[in-house]
Amino acid sequence: MTTKMRRGEWSLGSHLHEMNGNLKDIYMEMSDSDPPFSYAVNNELLPHWKEFVAALKQFTPAIKLLPDNCESSFTFYSVQLNPNAMLLIKDALMGMPFKMLDFTNNNNGDGARGGMSVDAILDVVNCNKHLRKLVIWKNQIGSQHIERLCSAVRNHHLVELDLFDSFEPGIGDEMLASLLTIDDLKLEKLGMSSNHITSVGSAVVADFLATNTRLKELDLRDNNLNDSDAELIANALRSNTTLRVLLLEDNNTTDAGEEYFRPVMCDESSLNSVADSNHTCRLPGFMSSSCYNPSSDMGENRGRKLYGLLSSMNKTMSNVQHFSDIDVKLLPNILQAVQNYSNNMHGYEKANPLSIVYEVMRRWDKVTPLYKTLVHKHPPSNLLVVTTRLCSTSKFLPYIILSTALPLGKNDVAFDNDSNGRPVEKLEDCHDYQQRMKKISAEVNRRVADSTITIRNSSQNRKHNENNNKNPSFIQAMARISKHELMSAFDNFGVATLESPPTDEALLIYNHADAIPDKLLQSSPAVNEYEFITRIDNVTEAIQNCGSLNVQCTHTPVGFRPQCHVWIPAHNLPAFHVDRWMRLSDATTNSNKFNHNAPLQHVGSITTPNGVDRFDLPAFNTLISAHWKALLQFFENSDVVLEDIRKILKSNGIKPPTAKHIKNDTLAHEAITVMTVNYGQSDLLVNFFCAAKARGLDLHRVLVFVTDEETKQLVEGFSKDLGVMVYYDERNFAALPKGGEHVKYGDGTFTSMMFAKILCVLYVNLSGYDTLYQDVDIVYYRNPLDFFNDYGSGSQNYDMIFQHDGSTQPRYAPYSCNSGFFYTRSNKKVQYLLTSLLYHGDLIRKTRSHQQVLNQLLLEHSSLFGLKVKVLDRHDYLHFPGGYHFNFDDSTMHQIISGELKPYIFHMFFTDGKETKVKFLKQFGEWYVHEECTEKLVDSANNLPVSHCCSEKPLISCYYKDKPSTIPCNDSPAHDENGEPFWKQ
Repeated sequence: MTTKMRRGEWSLGSHLHEMNGNLKDIYMEMSDSDPPFSYAVNNELLPHWKEFVAALKQFTPAIKLLPDNCESSFTFYSVQLNPNAMLLIKDALMGMPFKMLDFTNNNNGDGARGGMSVDAILDVVNCNKHLRKLVIWKNQIGSQHIERLCSAVRNHHLVELDLFDSFEPGIGDEMLASLLTIDDLKLEKLGMSSNHITSVGSAVVADFLATNTRLKELDLRDNNLNDSDAELIANALRSNTTLRVLLLEDNNTTDAGEEYFRPVMCDESSLNSVADSNHTCRLPGFMSSSCYNPSSDMGENRGRKLYGLLSSMNKTMSNVQHFSDIDVKLLPNILQAVQNYSNNMHGYEKANPLSIVYEVMRRWDKVTPLYKTLVHKHPPSNLLVVTTRLCSTSKFLPYIILSTALPLGKNDVAFDNDSNGRPVEKLEDCHDYQQRMKKISAEVNRRVADSTITIRNSSQNRKHNENNNKNPSFIQAMARISKHELMSAFDNFGVATLESPPTDEALLIYNHADAIPDKLLQSSPAVNEYEFITRIDNVTEAIQNCGSLNVQCTHTPVGFRPQCHVWIPAHNLPAFHVDRWMRLSDATTNSNKFNHNAPLQHVGSITTPNGVDRFDLPAFNTLISAHWKALLQFFENSDVVLEDIRKILKSNGIKPPTAKHIKNDTLAHEAITVMTVNYGQSDLLVNFFCAAKARGLDLHRVLVFVTDEETKQLVEGFSKDLGVMVYYDERNFAALPKGGEHVKYGDGTFTSMMFAKILCVLYVNLSGYDTLYQDVDIVYYRNPLDFFNDYGSGSQNYDMIFQHDGSTQPRYAPYSCNSGFFYTRSNKKVQYLLTSLLYHGDLIRKTRSHQQVLNQLLLEHSSLFGLKVKVLDRHDYLHFPGGYHFNFDDSTMHQIISGELKPYIFHMFFTDGKETKVKFLKQFGEWYVHEECTEKLVDSANNLPVSHCCSEKPLISCYYKDKPSTIPCNDSPAHDENGEPFWKQ
């Protein structure tokens, strides 16, 4: 080998030759899997290692001559080295421009065999600016190596990292948490198999996948992940369209874990939900169904799923129930799509496309009027004409009407174009469907008629029946109503609507004869022949006799066995919570499983199908006791802090709070905008200041709570010109971390700042002011206080109003509120909610999520105390767009850039890390801070005039062609894989 190296020759390892017969890249492989050598033998080999090292150094020029598309690799597999040989090789590799380094089984720690130690490997890695791929297999990576390894990944912009079987229990979770919170992580392939990853790591993985748009492959095989972890990861894939391969085999998951991926990969509740499913990620070895993206072609996967649902619904003739909001003029496109989708079903069971066409034409009530109009203009020559082109253009529309009461014969049918496949028999198959559906229809109609008669007989004298109804039957009647209409009538009950099929319905149960609406007591209403419970289209009519309305949002969680709902009549007040009972073999451990023969046992409301409670409570000796100490500090100093805040507000000309109006025990006061920031995020705060100044917006009601002295000096420097207020609560905040460039969601610094966020809102609210809390990654177009001062002050009179978070993870349900932008009114309900949130600080640290705990407390306080909560829909872009729109809604972003839409703010949430946020803001034309100012923010904070830091116009830079920008950035690289330019040519 050394001779070849001196001549500049390289040869592939044998296994690489087999995998890449036409590989032009250059590799080196040193492999020695023999039993361990003795110390003496290793010493005898030292001269040979010296010769190898000398040849390796001479070979460096040959590597530099490689073209850019060639991949130079250095691989050590089970190489045995004594310390002197290791130092020689390390010295030779320092600075060599290999693009890939592979160290496998080099340091197994058995005391006999040695290789390249992890420290030596990291020394080599940190000196190689060309490195893009790093493999460390079966080595011993400890906690002391994590920071160096993450630094190497960040500084070298590695695209592949594989750390198979290299961590002891607990350390693998720590590595994931540190690695996946690196700002602007470039990794496209990550291997963490056989590293004892647990639920601690899965939460980090889920948050990472929900926002990351680079990673293509993730290997988590052979770890300790359970069904709850599978649920977290599955939900993260709802918003991820980049990940191509996810490996999860050989974990502690059951069939229930697999089921969590079903609605994500193929939500068959409607055609729209199927289309919106994940069509990119494959889970080889974990999921067997063809529904789960077996093809690398996203369009092919989507088409196969859609046709699979069409085929399934065709069996019961139920496809057209999803067509109610579709313009009938699109019928030609629908029929053409049916044919196109059927072409993706090779090797899969499917319905004949002609059968689906028949169903659409026969069942869709919009078709007949259109047919009569068209057939008058273009009468067919035969009774029925069928085209195999499936209406590729609108002129064929009148000729594919298959619904007819007359029997079809050969003389009645003419075939346009090719008639292969014996079409008459296909039409006869359609008649089989028709006959079967007639039988179903007759049975349904009979049941509906029986139900209507029963309701009418039991309620015909209801107005005079009070004396005879002291102990009425608990359920007197039921009705179906449109979910959309019901939610609209009650402002969505405070919950953001998100997307749901327009056919979704709600169930109304009438517990008393007097509550039954007139609609049900009149003649039998027209119902669909396949529906058992009467539908009332008008919500006002449906609830006209309801003296009160108890509302429960529910669903059937994926993976749960047959589920029942029980409503128990109680003579005292009803319960405010939903208790869940499950059939578990052992309800005292996290290893319990569903057992159909076991008795029903009480479990937590977020218990997964395998019996794991998703609320992992904090331990006393670590989190609870530490939180008590923090609370003690708060209690001892709260009066002093409140007095300090009142003085600051007064000195800035803020008058004591006065009520604008009183309704439902809520005083609506003029609000204070509150922010919390540490030194690491201070440049985002300065950009907020400068953007507001450029637009001439008043900031004298903005109070910034800082967590360190440096940031206090910085804000004071700006307060002279902008009027902003600053307060440093040194008693409670001095111990909080300052943060830095790479703080990300869920890490230690982020979680610690959540304590400051709770306190600052509580302090101002207790001072008697309504409060608008906002993160620092926000810019103003208009002052949002103008919106919130009056919003919800009518019939609903909301206590708390939130921006939607954009996430649909179950742990944030039902509100999914964004804790980085929300408005609170100063009243006892809000103050008690904030106090309860403060008491739950230990749970926030345990879950690493302020939002998870906040959402659960909102649900409890809304039910128990009538706290009125409103979450603005995430598509309410007219007022509060944000990172969700930036990443997923180009149309809205174009309207904002053009000035067609004039929102109040823009919030760069749903974006991974501060560095990425800054780039996005610069490209979006919302960065107003001069570069020289950001470099000297603290060095001379009090001497930095606003004119020095703030630009009057946005400072625009291009970074990514596929992200929104005020100017075309088509020459820049894409941020997302296969990202299309935001500005089309």
